Amino acid sequence: MVRAMIATAARAARPGAWPGIWLRLVGAAAARRAVPVWAGVAIAAGVVFGGTGMQAHDATRIARGEPAAGAAMAAMWLVLTAPIGAAMRTAAPGWLRALPGSRATPWIVIAAIALAVQWPWALLWIAGEGPIVGAIATTAAAIAMVVVGGIRWPMRTRAPRWRTAVGALAGVHVRAIVRRRGAALVRALAWAMLAGAMAGMIAVSNDLDDGGLAATLVAAALAVPLGLAGLVAPVVESDLAARWIAGVGRAQQIAAQAVALAAIGAALGLIVAAAGALVAGAVVVDGVLGAAAVGAGLGAIAVRAGAWAAAAPSGFDGTRVVVMLVGATVMTAMAVGAIGLSGALVVGASAVGMMGGLAAPRPR
Repeated sequence: MVRAMIATAARAARPGAWPGIWLRLVGAAAARRAVPVWAGVAIAAGVVFGGTGMQAHDATRIARGEPAAGAAMAAMWLVLTAPIGAAMRTAAPGWLRALPGSRATPWIVIAAIALAVQWPWALLWIAGEGPIVGAIATTAAAIAMVVVGGIRWPMRTRAPRWRTAVGALAGVHVRAIVRRRGAALVRALAWAMLAGAMAGMIAVSNDLDDGGLAATLVAAALAVPLGLAGLVAPVVESDLAARWIAGVGRAQQIAAQAVALAAIGAALGLIVAAAGALVAGAVVVDGVLGAAAVGAGLGAIAVRAGAWAAAAPSGFDGTRVVVMLVGATVMTAMAVGAIGLSGALVVGASAVGMMGGLAAPRPR
């Protein structure tokens, strides 16, 4: 640590090196959080804006004409990028700020990177409303990202009260997700908001009589696995760490994992439906129930994906999680697109079947 401090101080003493040091530190931190965001947005944009889908102007027109829709889109993007702002604000250690150098340099670097991170948002608004509105929207989004990313939310802690073994293990898994994968959990929330907002826009732009029921269900099928992909690993790790608890059988362990991931999946499905209803201006009860059911089923399937990944010879293989969840996404989207709410039953039956083998006693 001392050697790193000395080396950094020596580099900072060179002419022109100070901005480069901050650029590397802040840029690397931003890239680690931004690349998954860009990838997810690219996938969502390909689905929504590709082919005969919506145009960029349709989305921006709805956002400007409907205050609720505009607020939902802005909140979605802020939730998606806030972890990037937090990483940028904490990228450099405290002692680095004490080294000789211009006090304005860190903020200039942060501002430049914050604007660069916003390129998907900028592209949408420039394509939809022109360069002037695009520049205003991009600047506002960058400022909001940095400001919100610097907020430290106070959280009250209390001793948990668990009445059953399954409930206790599920609570342990959820706490593990919150503590170890906070950024991934925020991204999952943002994916759900993004997919729901897009489903609502499709319903509005096409004047769908059912309030976009099919669009909402398909959006849930796309967003929930995307959000769960980063949450499976901490649940598997938490399960391995809790297996020493006496009196907890294999069936209870699988049930606890299913409760944790299915609850998160159902919550993401509800967020998809809520965002869609906010943008479309109409609440469809079938859409709310169906999206929650689809999310819960996909959360249970994620348990099977985690078990498959944990069984890899080289240790936990995240690629297996992605492969299985992509397959679940395709199956679910086809099912709900073809038979509507009944597709949620197909997802649920598939989840039960996949977990049945896991819960069976293992041969000794």
